[in-house]
Amino acid sequence: MKKLFYSFIALATTAMTFTSCEDVPMPYNYPTDDEPVVIAADPEGSGTADDPYNVAAINQIAENLEVGASSTETYYIKGKISQIKEEYSTEYGNGTFWISDDGTTNNQFYIFRAKYLGNVSFKNGDTQINVGDEVVICGKVVNYKGNTPETVQNGAFLYSLNGVEK
Repeated sequence: MKKLFYSFIALATTAMTFTSCEDVPMPYNYPTDDEPVVIAADPEGSGTADDPYNVAAINQIAENLEVGASSTETYYIKGKISQIKEEYSTEYGNGTFWISDDGTTNNQFYIFRAKYLGNVSFKNGDTQINVGDEVVICGKVVNYKGNTPETVQNGAFLYSLNGVEK
């Protein structure tokens, strides 16, 4: 009888081992066969109009600021629009979106309420932004609440859109 009891316990433990974690999600960023392994780009650029920072570099700079602190310097940042939260509009004249080095939603930088080309408000007839557009942003950055590197609200502008400057 003891052998039967221990056999039952062993079988029950084995069954629980194979089924107990089936609803637990995989660890964050754990690659599957369907997903490519994402490696952040190396930080590049000097932050000037002629040699803008890439997203990897500006993320490092903003993350190294004290929580809530803004940069004292103005930087140029190059990337591809990966998501749009608020298109440019005539109501506020600014736009809010994310950029990344490769145009995907990995390793993004948040462009918060940036003015339009020429550092002016967006107006009717101006070209609208789209996911995939290559942009250069000019502005100051902030380590917002210690968890979101982004541009300072209304402290940045769209310097170029797909190579077009104003």
